[in-house]
Amino acid sequence: MKRIINTQEEFNEKAYKLFSNVHEYNLKNAVVNCDLDFFEESHSSNVVRINFELVEFKGKLKFNQRFRFNSIFIENCTFEEDLDFTNHGFREIEFESCRFKRYVDFSNSVFTDITIFSNNHFTSEFVCVDCSFKKTFCKNNNFYKEASFLASDFKEAADFRLNCFRNVANFSYVTFFKTFIGNNIIGYSSLVDFSRVTFMKDSFLTQSQFYGGISLYASTIKESLDLTDIRIFGQNTDSNTLRFIKAFFLKQNNRVQVLKFHEKLMVAHEKELRENYKKAKQKLIELKLEDENTQKKSLIVEYQEVIKDYKRDSIILNLNRITNNYGLSWVKALKFILYSSIFLYTAYILVFIYNKSYPYKLGWDDFNEFFDAINYTLKNYLQFLWPTHKFDFMAGTHSNFFSYLIDIFSRIVIGFGIYQMIQAFRKFGKV
Repeated sequence: MKRIINTQEEFNEKAYKLFSNVHEYNLKNAVVNCDLDFFEESHSSNVVRINFELVEFKGKLKFNQRFRFNSIFIENCTFEEDLDFTNHGFREIEFESCRFKRYVDFSNSVFTDITIFSNNHFTSEFVCVDCSFKKTFCKNNNFYKEASFLASDFKEAADFRLNCFRNVANFSYVTFFKTFIGNNIIGYSSLVDFSRVTFMKDSFLTQSQFYGGISLYASTIKESLDLTDIRIFGQNTDSNTLRFIKAFFLKQNNRVQVLKFHEKLMVAHEKELRENYKKAKQKLIELKLEDENTQKKSLIVEYQEVIKDYKRDSIILNLNRITNNYGLSWVKALKFILYSSIFLYTAYILVFIYNKSYPYKLGWDDFNEFFDAINYTLKNYLQFLWPTHKFDFMAGTHSNFFSYLIDIFSRIVIGFGIYQMIQAFRKFGKV
């Protein structure tokens, strides 16, 4: 049965001891119902050791910033309120199998030895902004809200294996001075952001899955970053990141993965072009309302170029997406050939029906004539599919300007579709 602690005095009586100027707090199997002010100004030493197991903290925990933590070991504990460790110094710290129901903040803290966070559940935000770590083990944790290590430094090896990020994970501007191990990370729903990160040594993101996307934008990789078996879903990953991942698999001669990321890269590039186009249009509208100056003129030219690039490139990208999915799907190419040819062939026939030179009339006479008409139409359709057919290939018809126009246009469209199908069949050979 758990002990119930309702006041600061009860907590100090049961948990606090002073050994050779070291403040030590030990507590097991208890429920603490009050707010706690751990370190009072009257303490003569600033060295602290904490050991909590199976404790439920219902109130807030307050820590005096004069103190440095020699060692913290907290296992199977629950924290109901915010946990504020900002601007502290830690030597050894370990949180094992704990549940944090409110905000956890270690910002601007220094970790001088081993830091361990394993098997924890962070229901609210977890923040370690602008911290300095030595050897770090942050493994198999569940982060339900944002987890931020923004602008922190990891001086020794950093092990982040098996973490599950159910919201944004922010590693922007982080520097990993030694090996970073991020194998088997899962990012759900939101972006895992490694933008502008510096990887100084060999690092790993193998077998990780990012359902909300990943960003390696403007990151610096001094040696290598292993991305073997990485999986990315959704459309939140930027084109620079996808280009880097594609290049990684290209070096490995992994053609299957190169093709997968080529498709994702094209989709991301098209999306970014569209977003830049919308922004440029909006900026041009805003600039028209401003007074004339040299800077305004240069910006107008710049935004107009963005709009031109979008109009030019979007046509090519859309055609490639529709006709063969950026060179990856011969089925799409075949569908494009069939749909476009049927539409154009129908238009071609309608021209002859309109000028009354088609051998068969619309309507029903008898089965023999019906099957003759079907045979005649399908036989000529097969010839129509071949781009080098004769102009007057349909017996009994009289060609005119419009029939020639449709015929020439159909040769271009069908020829393009055949080319796209051939390209898709060659996808494994052209990587």
